[in-house]
Amino acid sequence: MSITTKNGDKGYTNLINDKMILKSDIRIALLGKIDELSSYLGLLKSEIDDLKIKDELRDIQKNISTAMAQVAAGRPDKYYLSPDDVIEIEKLINKYEGMYISQNKFILPGENRISAIMDICRTVARKVERQLIYVDSTYPIEESCKKYFNRLSDYLFAIARYIDFMEEITSKVKESLKAEFTSYGKEKVLNLELAKALLEKIEGKAAKIGLPVVIAIANQWGSIIAVHFMDGALPGSYDIAINKAYTSAIFRLGTKELGQMCKAGQTLQGIDNTNSRIVIFGGGYPLKINNVVVGAIGVSGGNGEQDDEIALFGAKLMEEIN
Repeated sequence: MSITTKNGDKGYTNLINDKMILKSDIRIALLGKIDELSSYLGLLKSEIDDLKIKDELRDIQKNISTAMAQVAAGRPDKYYLSPDDVIEIEKLINKYEGMYISQNKFILPGENRISAIMDICRTVARKVERQLIYVDSTYPIEESCKKYFNRLSDYLFAIARYIDFMEEITSKVKESLKAEFTSYGKEKVLNLELAKALLEKIEGKAAKIGLPVVIAIANQWGSIIAVHFMDGALPGSYDIAINKAYTSAIFRLGTKELGQMCKAGQTLQGIDNTNSRIVIFGGGYPLKINNVVVGAIGVSGGNGEQDDEIALFGAKLMEEIN
């Protein structure tokens, strides 16, 4: 069946409990704005690498779909957002506000692509909020729904500024590391000096997200060159970080990717049973110089996603300085 029905050619459409509504109806305009917002959030979700933020955006899309159902059905008693949904997004706002340095200046969007898309989403969220208030004067909208869209624009502002801040910090880290690398990196080896410089930058990344970890760097044979134990890191993380670096070095793979290949029916099924040092969950990545694996990094101290995020940060730093 074609999606082209031609039923709306005369300027009318249907809602869930209301038929033959003019397409100029204020509810249809509101639904269009919410749909536009969800589409922009989808674009943002497809562009961003951070898995936690992806999950947050996915939850937000689900919540605004509930808001769309409320408007379309005219049933705030059946389709609604709860006060807990508002509290949850307020927690996210507070989290991201605490992760960047606030600046008393006018914000010009466009410092980087991700934050620019976030700012577009923010302005569309404001449009939705204004349209919600307008519709509410005729067709009641429940309070948590109106509050949620107000907080959503604040969330998008806070997270955009966090992304800008992290991009600026990362850029400075790359330049600093590149300067240290060029003084001795022509040998195409991962030596102690470069390992120490890399450890310092990776610790900064872990500190920014408030996570004390153990960071291990190995050479291409899996032998450890240097280990950094942050204050507050768990003692048990030491061996795990070392083994992640070892695993990633000898297989030339990220430990998370290796874990996928070890599953039943996959290429390396059972390989983790051949050596007690092999780790098959996130937190280990190869380190490359001029696209050649010269070692590996292992991080342990958070959950799998957090360790993987920090280790990937280190691997990308190495790739981008040469």
